[in-house]
Amino acid sequence: MQSGRLNHFIAIERLEEIRDPVTGLIKEEWTLLAKVWAEVLDITGREYFAAGAIQSEATTKIRMRYRAGLTTKDRIIHEGRELNIVNIADPTGRRERLEILTTG
Repeated sequence: MQSGRLNHFIAIERLEEIRDPVTGLIKEEWTLLAKVWAEVLDITGREYFAAGAIQSEATTKIRMRYRAGLTTKDRIIHEGRELNIVNIADPTGRRERLEILTTG
């Protein structure tokens, strides 16, 4: 993987259950797993009508160095956008890099 292409800084977050120390209630919060360099490629975008308003959705491919433990329940933050992970692939099978397909 050419490090020159890894020119975007992204944050990887995971939704975790956290117990409030005062009330004892359990709430869900996004917590930071890592900040890494990645290549971000916008693949497609579309607009559609939902609930009487125009919505937009973009599909983005992210390439980064291999990182174990990522799941489709995690999310990526890139330039203020929240990207939901749809698919994670190790294209070479050698744990060198990941290709992550996201929407958001």
